[in-house]
Amino acid sequence: MADTAKEKTAAKKTAAKKTAAKKPAAKKTAAEQGPPFKPKPPFFFELSRLMVVATDANSKLVYKAQTKPNGPWEANWTPIDKSGTYGAMAAGLTGDGRVAVVAEPRSQSNVVFIDEKPDTLTQQWNAPFDLGSPPGVTTFFSLALTPDAEARVEVFGVDSNRNIWWKYQNPNRIVQKQVTITPPGTKTPITVTVDEVAPPLDIGHVTSLAALKFIFEYIGMVKLGTTA
Repeated sequence: MADTAKEKTAAKKTAAKKTAAKKPAAKKTAAEQGPPFKPKPPFFFELSRLMVVATDANSKLVYKAQTKPNGPWEANWTPIDKSGTYGAMAAGLTGDGRVAVVAEPRSQSNVVFIDEKPDTLTQQWNAPFDLGSPPGVTTFFSLALTPDAEARVEVFGVDSNRNIWWKYQNPNRIVQKQVTITPPGTKTPITVTVDEVAPPLDIGHVTSLAALKFIFEYIGMVKLGTTA
């Protein structure tokens, strides 16, 4: 009988433990939970929408995009850069998928590069970046922009003498950096040298476009007309 009483007492304790385990945990207050999670906004191309970039009747750079994948288009054109007017222009993508525009301002012969700002909830653009122009070239008839196989931006242009010019983004550099770490199983920190990727250099400094090559290079001449 004594053993039976002990078994009943042990069973009651076990049941009490299970009941206690089933009690829901107290909810955290708003202060304990911290700020709400905000996911990183995707680049435009990740939304699977289409965008058209053009110059309007006033030679302003403008764009219009779909409101959702395979959906309707925005009602109005939106300015990309309100500060100037443009002639030749072209649109494309950067290596990481952002929409980019290369254009020639009517007030100068230099070519400028404008790309989407990353990590913004609304469509925003970086300020125009001056790419310069080839020596002696006063205007471009046409421009083109594309990322290459290494995800670097490449710009092409045909000038008024039908010469083809090319400018491209330099590759990233591998630089060495010393870091202090504490190996597993020890409390003694050590200093090690590691390789890391760094932006390319452009004439002694890093530009906002991660250093497009400083000069335009001559490729050749466009041959116009028909062949017999």
